[in-house]
Amino acid sequence: MVCVSTTFNLNYSEADDMGRRIGTQGVEGLSQTSYVPGFDPSQTKKEEDWWTPMTSVRGSVDNPVKKEKIEINTTPPPSQWKKCDSPLPQDASPQASLYYISEESWKGFTEWALNPIPLTIGPTCFNLPVAKRVVSAGKWLGNEEMDAVMFIWRVNNTLTRWAPRRVVFMRAMFCLQVDAAYKKFLPNKKAYQLPDILLGYGRGELPSHGQTDLVWGVDVDRLYFPLFVNGNHWIGVCVNIIERKVEVFDCGRRKNRQYVEKFAAIIPRIVKAVGPPERQKQLLLSSYSIVDHLECSLLGLNVSLVDDEIFMGCRQKIGVDLWEAAHDPIFAEVMTRYVPSPWERSEDKTHLFKWTDKSVVEEIEDFQDLFDVLLVDNSEFQKSVRAGETMMKRHESRIEEMEDAIAHCEEKTSECIRELRSIKALFVCCLVMVFMYHTYA
Repeated sequence: MVCVSTTFNLNYSEADDMGRRIGTQGVEGLSQTSYVPGFDPSQTKKEEDWWTPMTSVRGSVDNPVKKEKIEINTTPPPSQWKKCDSPLPQDASPQASLYYISEESWKGFTEWALNPIPLTIGPTCFNLPVAKRVVSAGKWLGNEEMDAVMFIWRVNNTLTRWAPRRVVFMRAMFCLQVDAAYKKFLPNKKAYQLPDILLGYGRGELPSHGQTDLVWGVDVDRLYFPLFVNGNHWIGVCVNIIERKVEVFDCGRRKNRQYVEKFAAIIPRIVKAVGPPERQKQLLLSSYSIVDHLECSLLGLNVSLVDDEIFMGCRQKIGVDLWEAAHDPIFAEVMTRYVPSPWERSEDKTHLFKWTDKSVVEEIEDFQDLFDVLLVDNSEFQKSVRAGETMMKRHESRIEEMEDAIAHCEEKTSECIRELRSIKALFVCCLVMVFMYHTYA
């Protein structure tokens, strides 16, 4: 996989004109082809490279993922999970921080997976299906996993466990809300008014889990969030408010303009609306990446540290980090302070949270499809059972006919034996008479 850094400089003083510079940075360790066991690179090959808003990795209502067949889950059970054997660097390289897991943590995580009790991590229920997706090669992560990681990073930053300051982390739903706002913005740009829910993000009132109350452009210089594109590809976006750009790290070498335009139009307006007059400046965007690449960027590490050899270890570390966070008393205390935002408490939920309903509909449709498949399989099984019963009845009738034939043969055999005995007795009697005749004649 090749990771490409793309930088977009968007000048808002020139009505939507865009300039573009494409370069690479520190990507020597990423090969053109992924050698991660079990990973299917064909999942990322699509002719059309346009972002379709998604609520899950299963597809969208307007553009569902085609389901040619139901694949059997080949994910090994927790009892067969093995810790990644990637060697740790001997030169105290920061690369180890991306995938190092202590034996104690790995043992605790796998023991929990053998008898999983659902755990809460911010907005995510960390259960066995989520854990399997995280640690299994070739499994695309969903909104739940991304939101859980963003929550951990948000709390770590709030608790000053990390050195980076003045950064915030958005959940996956934020991208869909920006996309909906952009569609309303395009027909009449001058008269467009930002919805309160996006202003809530700008004031730090959202996401509700791990609320920061940090104002964009005043207390925040950078925004990080994951973005699911093209129905099969996770990317990460970093918006730098101060430098007015967004840095992009792509392992799929895709075009970035169509993903950036929405944020380039909406985010500067949010910053201007929530900030004081002296901060109300226009913003430029650029950048996207997967989770570990985002972590590299956030921690100031060279992206070349992420390569195919440690990808499995990185995924395992994410799973262990989620499990440890769910048992961390400080994280638990933060989650007790969760208060739903006014938009989440509102009785009228026909605004930007409509994707939640779509997501539920999609999940129901997925279950309905699976149920239909099971019904078909059950119907075929019943047909097979009925055919087997019919065949058994035919065999039973044949067996009865054979039994009747055998009984008839036994009866005939008995008659033959009786006749033979009579003939034998008559023959003996004749011999006796002939003997007597010759004796007394």
